[in-house]
Amino acid sequence: MKKQLIAHCIHHTHWDPYWYFTAQEAEVVFAFDVRRMLQAFRRSEVDNFFLDGQTAALDEYLQFHPEDKEEISVLVQSDNLEIGPFVSQLDPFISSTESVVNNLRLGIQNGSRLGKSSMIAYLSDPFGVSYSFPKIFNQFGIKEFVFTRGLGDIYQSKNDFYLESNDGSVILCHTLLAGYGYGTYGFLKGDLLDGNARDYNLLNVTDLINRLVSRSSLENEFVFPVGFDQNPIVLDLKKRIEKYNHSQSEIEFVHTTWKDYFKHVRKKGKNLVTLKTELTSPQFHRLHLSGMNSARSDIKSTIHKAECSLTFESQPVMSILSSMGLKFDHGLIDQNWYDLVNCQTHASATHGDVTNEKMRQQASEVLSRSNAITNHLTRLTCLSVEDDQREGSDLLVFHTLPWESTKTLKITVISKQPNFSIWDEGLECTYSLLSTERIYGGTLRLDPNLMNENLWFYRSEVVVNLGYFYGFSYKTLKVVDEPAPPKSQSDHSTKGMAIHNTKYEVGLKNDGIYLRIREGMEISQFLKFEDMGDAGDSYDYSPPADNQDWTLISAFEDADIQSVYQSDLYASMVLKGNLCLPQNSVEREAGERSVQSEYQLKLELFHDEDLIRISGFFDNQSEDHRLRLIVKSLGTNNKSFAGIPFGVIARAVENPEKRDWREKAFFEEPSNSKPLLNYVYSKTENGDLGVLTGGSKEYEFTGSDYIDIAITVFRAIGAVGLPDLQRRPGRPSGLSNVIIHAPAHQMKGRNNFNFAIMVGSDISENAIDRSFAEYSIRPIYYQNQRLDTLIEPIHYFPIHPFLKRLPRKYSLLTLKDFAGSYSTLTVSKLTNRILLRLYNASDKSTPEFVLGGQGIGFCIEKTNIGELVNEVSSIKQGGMEIGEVRTLAFLSEGKGDL
Repeated sequence: MKKQLIAHCIHHTHWDPYWYFTAQEAEVVFAFDVRRMLQAFRRSEVDNFFLDGQTAALDEYLQFHPEDKEEISVLVQSDNLEIGPFVSQLDPFISSTESVVNNLRLGIQNGSRLGKSSMIAYLSDPFGVSYSFPKIFNQFGIKEFVFTRGLGDIYQSKNDFYLESNDGSVILCHTLLAGYGYGTYGFLKGDLLDGNARDYNLLNVTDLINRLVSRSSLENEFVFPVGFDQNPIVLDLKKRIEKYNHSQSEIEFVHTTWKDYFKHVRKKGKNLVTLKTELTSPQFHRLHLSGMNSARSDIKSTIHKAECSLTFESQPVMSILSSMGLKFDHGLIDQNWYDLVNCQTHASATHGDVTNEKMRQQASEVLSRSNAITNHLTRLTCLSVEDDQREGSDLLVFHTLPWESTKTLKITVISKQPNFSIWDEGLECTYSLLSTERIYGGTLRLDPNLMNENLWFYRSEVVVNLGYFYGFSYKTLKVVDEPAPPKSQSDHSTKGMAIHNTKYEVGLKNDGIYLRIREGMEISQFLKFEDMGDAGDSYDYSPPADNQDWTLISAFEDADIQSVYQSDLYASMVLKGNLCLPQNSVEREAGERSVQSEYQLKLELFHDEDLIRISGFFDNQSEDHRLRLIVKSLGTNNKSFAGIPFGVIARAVENPEKRDWREKAFFEEPSNSKPLLNYVYSKTENGDLGVLTGGSKEYEFTGSDYIDIAITVFRAIGAVGLPDLQRRPGRPSGLSNVIIHAPAHQMKGRNNFNFAIMVGSDISENAIDRSFAEYSIRPIYYQNQRLDTLIEPIHYFPIHPFLKRLPRKYSLLTLKDFAGSYSTLTVSKLTNRILLRLYNASDKSTPEFVLGGQGIGFCIEKTNIGELVNEVSSIKQGGMEIGEVRTLAFLSEGKGDL
């Protein structure tokens, strides 16, 4: 007799390599689970197992057990064991563009080493879905996607649907609306269908099945995942399915795979809609967008800096030199990306303190290694350029962006005399002297009389106009000692309460910091600190009970001006102050403040730059609170515009689902807080204002008419999971029956922050994207001098120059009239061709641009990220279509090996 329903059983596990347990504990358990899995396959106890869409855990297993590689490869090649395409379960909103790309690239690569990678994108537990996923997945040949969280009634969709990015890329999606293991424990216990089985949220499994059936695109069919967090293989799955099928007449359980399921949907699915948006509804699952992105902001900032270092510095520098003959070191670059994406789990930095410390250390190691690559290669290049026989020491500077630029940088110069000049061939460079320190370069002695007077030198910090650079280039300048200050040194003054450049004036008045835009508009109380109580945990911000919060505001009106510097090239103002805060939630509730927290705020303006650079620290000594920096925009807002991978998305400042979330029994209150990937900007009738992040990962539009942009500096909370929050009723997130105390989440001590602000009449998507790239790059330079060998620790190492002399200046390629956005420059591991990745962040096509340079070959190929399709072309120009991602592959002119 034909049964009423069909359950498509997917045999899987959701494996967290780390969480509240340590990575070492996970490695040990997984090692024994894999050995038991192999045994089960040998005995034909199981036919198929889906290993959570990632390779990280299996990669680690094979490091310890290389002898099992052949047996695992056989299972992978035969589709019995499905792995990849990701390295790890990424965070969908705060993993950078290149992090997502390399997570997939390395996951597919590692899967292919074992025979093949699954080409179904699978994120069993992401906290929402990015609008950019279709265009990224399609670039790798991926057409199908499985995920859990983010779909709600607001999208009016079945569980199966299409998701389309703005470039027209499409993926077929299935959402695990009831979760990835809602019935597993009932299935294993044998009481799945007795009407009393409950999932991990204590919801009735029968009700969940009915909901899935009602929303299925397949009539009377639904997906039934068999597996759950950290679960081993189900040894007797076939027998259990057979038993269920013989013991009842309602549901036919069918063992299948995701590949076969999607084939079935494409053939028989009905009423599949196409969505063109990100998915962020917490109706059926918690998303934690109100606080997860600002938990352990120190770790997130380190990850952000490591992403920028790899994307915009070490990878492009190595690529430029590869065009001259240097062998691109894929081993170093790939290991960096591999380690980094393993720090970006789907719930970034919400772990316990021990696991978070591993994430912090690993991200720090990636950042240090990437910076070391850049510093070492810059030094090697400087030591290898041709000697021009001119007086002075060589100063080599890299430009790692594809467009032309006039660079004004803050750098450190070493000189024998206190005065010096900097020369770009026959042109003397203008610079502003910020500070000078006299340093002894010999062996230090207690008795100064034993120290050689000839070994003293000067270390000077300057801001220098280095002149014009072509795209992806370097040039070598000269530093020359002078008997007196050169005419090129820009005069400066240190008087006044304000600083300015050609675009902005920023200063301090009695009511706080103001911004005057050179067109005439002035914004008072432009920046503020906002401190609020936080009764939440590492997953969610939550206001104190009954919303009885005490919000403390500082407009910096009481801050002391520590220094003001103004010159033609550069200006800075440093403010210091103290914010008196409650010690903890008890004091806050009582309206008491007993703790003085010191802060510093530094404002910087470079000549003719669109950015106001803001950096500083807040020395936190309080608990249970949230600190945000408030930036006042130029008018009323109903939308924010935020960067996402390969694009920009418009988001409503007021979440429309907030109105009736309790009546509809949402899992948590929909949040107005949003993830901050790289930048966010406001568009008003009075003008536009953007905030570029140097590491903070959360924003919210607040205040009257949503005029204020609040950037979370840090959240200070003490637990991973807490029950019954104001915004999140019910069980704790994380483990449902345990509260994991995490004192390090209180963020005691100095918390650093970095932002930049740009103001304009009409900020475009691609313009702010390019500004973010420029803002994110450290000055990349090296001075070939022998006075100060320890200016960077890596300079301690004696090294050989390259085998051949290099030209004193060089440009790999330049994009002229380029109005798009830039992702990165790298070298293909498959073809050894140089890859330039560009994209159009706009919903409008861009004008034509021209590609040229010293190091570029004539034959250019348009390819995709996965290098699956090549379109050979000799044309070095062209505009970009709406939302287009374009990877150009080309042969360089470089010959031989450096």
